[in-house]
Amino acid sequence: MDNTIDKLLTTVEVARRLRVDQSSVNNWVRAGKLKSFRTPGGHNRIAERELQVFIGGGGLEVSSQGESDLADSGYGECGPGDAGTLAGASREGALANPRLVSPSAARRLLVVDDDPYELARFRRQLAPLIGDTLDLRCADNGIEALVQVGAFRPQVVVLDYVMPGLDGIEVCTRLRRMPEMEDIEVVVMSSAMTPSIRDRALAAGAVEAWAKPRPIEDFIALLGIHQEALTK
Repeated sequence: MDNTIDKLLTTVEVARRLRVDQSSVNNWVRAGKLKSFRTPGGHNRIAERELQVFIGGGGLEVSSQGESDLADSGYGECGPGDAGTLAGASREGALANPRLVSPSAARRLLVVDDDPYELARFRRQLAPLIGDTLDLRCADNGIEALVQVGAFRPQVVVLDYVMPGLDGIEVCTRLRRMPEMEDIEVVVMSSAMTPSIRDRALAAGAVEAWAKPRPIEDFIALLGIHQEALTK
């Protein structure tokens, strides 16, 4: 038996996992969006598998009570530091406030990879664009990616194929089940890309399936940003 899948979580643990206020979790439970059961003592318990279904189904709505803390956390931002700093920020931050992201003129990119050096590479190469032109966020696993997609609403998502838990193709499949995410451009990346992986990625709804490394100019083109912006 998979003990991880059958693990039971309290509402406090779910709130910590998703980095939201506990009131948000209670609201989801009361609304029937997040399935739970009550203990004889009257406490809600959520199965790990139900939490994954909830995240994959795009049911996330952050309570306004917790928004000020979340907005200041910088969750998912790739940050200015080295690879070690990026990995730590990705794991320890809190849920981004979707109403407080960079100006609407900025293109929104989410890069998902469990390799901190790959995240650092994106941050370094895209640094001249970050700000008014580009809002770059990072995640290091598939579950975190789904959480961030619901909050950040990126226009382009870059997914590593091989990741612990949910791989890039599974994340893409779940995104395509969400009607409100149908306009997101998804790219699946692999350092060992094969025709089989490419076919599966495209069948799951990816617009591209590229081998690593890929010239940063290709991502800039996909975002609809002029190449000249890199040299400004």
